[in-house]
Amino acid sequence: MRDRRVKCKLPAAAVMWLALAAAVPAAEIRGTIAVGTAAQGHGGAAEAGISVAALPLDGQALPVVAAAGHRVIIRHNRFQPVYLAVRRGDRLTFVNQDPVYHRIFSPHGSKGFDVRLAKPGTAGATRTVTLDQAGSWQIFGRIFPHLYGRIDVVDTPYIRNLSGPGRFGFSDLAPGRWQLRAAAIGTAVVRVETEAFTAPPPVRLVLPLRGGPHAGGRRAGGGETGRPGAGVGALFPVSRMAAP
Repeated sequence: MRDRRVKCKLPAAAVMWLALAAAVPAAEIRGTIAVGTAAQGHGGAAEAGISVAALPLDGQALPVVAAAGHRVIIRHNRFQPVYLAVRRGDRLTFVNQDPVYHRIFSPHGSKGFDVRLAKPGTAGATRTVTLDQAGSWQIFGRIFPHLYGRIDVVDTPYIRNLSGPGRFGFSDLAPGRWQLRAAAIGTAVVRVETEAFTAPPPVRLVLPLRGGPHAGGRRAGGGETGRPGAGVGALFPVSRMAAP
């Protein structure tokens, strides 16, 4: 029997275009982030960590990913880590490793929480909460006033948590305009508009100092209401800062 299958041949130009499209890397954003000199001496941002998140500005579709889980350990009456950025809908598990029980709470809008943590080795030493509202969640201890932490919840899976100033990068992005949100305890929240494409020049971010927590741990600057300071800039492409 004669083989009646039809072979479809693409024009040479189309074949070349497909080959070039497959070879072109996805768009990316890369850069460095630093903390102002005053903030480094303040003992906040450099030690607590820094976050950088990328949010789309041109309607780019974000990848669908499952909610992630994060752990915060309480040891020596301190949160470890004391600062973290997560995606909205992620879960946060508190683990008590102190020989005493703790009660921690966050008064974040209508989605706050108030949980008790029993001593290690007993029921209730671990508690999990879901962070389903964007913004800066300030977390305090009711029994120990120095117990303080902050979780920034953002609407993007593109998040980098850094231990301190340094390099960051996002790959496999859709081309177009993106907003970089950078934050740390003790600094203002910085929002800088940039653009993602293949092999972009690095963006340079600087976090300016803002009022930090006092001795009682009941105040902390750098929440979502923080405004960019004069030391913030982006070398590429527009050095333009969006409203917080």
